[in-house]
Amino acid sequence: MRRIAIGLSAVVAASLSAFSAPAAATHITLLRSPVFRIEGPYRSMQGPQSQETVKIAPAAEGEIWVVGYEAHVIDPATSAPRSSEYVCHNALLREAGSPGQQKGKAEERALFLVSQGVTKLRFPAGFGMPLAAGENVSYMSQALNHDWDGRAFDLRFDAKVAYLKADEVQAPLKPLLPVELLGVVSLEGRPARFADGTKENAPGADHGAGCTMGKTVPTAGQIRDASGQKFSAHWVVPPGRQIYRTPIARAVLPNAGTSIHYAVAHLHPFAESIALRDVSSGRDVFKLNARNFKDRVGLQEVEHFSSAKGAALSPDHEFELVSVYNNTSGEEQDAMDSMWVYVDRPEGKR
Repeated sequence: MRRIAIGLSAVVAASLSAFSAPAAATHITLLRSPVFRIEGPYRSMQGPQSQETVKIAPAAEGEIWVVGYEAHVIDPATSAPRSSEYVCHNALLREAGSPGQQKGKAEERALFLVSQGVTKLRFPAGFGMPLAAGENVSYMSQALNHDWDGRAFDLRFDAKVAYLKADEVQAPLKPLLPVELLGVVSLEGRPARFADGTKENAPGADHGAGCTMGKTVPTAGQIRDASGQKFSAHWVVPPGRQIYRTPIARAVLPNAGTSIHYAVAHLHPFAESIALRDVSSGRDVFKLNARNFKDRVGLQEVEHFSSAKGAALSPDHEFELVSVYNNTSGEEQDAMDSMWVYVDRPEGKR
């Protein structure tokens, strides 16, 4: 997975040193899913899956700082790696009601999400996510298989969680908060802005264009906003090149003037890119490009964003997600677009 270079000099070696904590040993915890039997084609959200409660570190180790995560598909018979094309998603989530999650804040549950083309995440030096001593987390995996050749096979997911012990770090790391920016399409027969119950995001509010119109995947259901408008986060992409836009509600971001230090995307095959766009300035904050396999359906690689300096979001600006799909299959395909951004955690929030 390549790291992108952007115009705001986000990835600069000199800026890393200013935020680097004293060196401490990096500890690794291995997580392993059950073995999944692949017996046919599985589109998004249709493959075998598992979820279990685990601990990253025993309570005796005290508070820890999680600094990285990677997950790979493995052949259980040989332990050899397999292609990430079989990853629907692999995730590490906080347990409901955990010390690090505020009640009702679902966007804070997911610590990491790995999917096609995204297999490894590592925060800039000096940043991490704190977990309480012995805190329980959920380890979730689901398989995918777009190219079925009639032969069944087995696979499993192996994940590695990298962390530092708080008592081994001389100076605390800068805490990050994971936030999901979710792309949706309007099912209203017109572009519509998602209303979250606040005045600034009420239907018809003058904040630019609404979500692109689309058609939901039949098994995906609908999302309704505070005013009853219908949207879908899992939609149908017709043949050809399509552009999808989702305005980002200000309430989603945790504080005014926040900075993003890391970001990954969740996309589906035939995606070309996803960008976080500053609508007010008319410029991309950053853009993550995707590369598809040439000989089969699937994402081979999706770029990520990493910055110790951070990409600052002006508190008085409007933002949107913009994804581009180029469906060359000649038939309808399914799509999602979301971006997991890791932002400065507000002071006092753990």
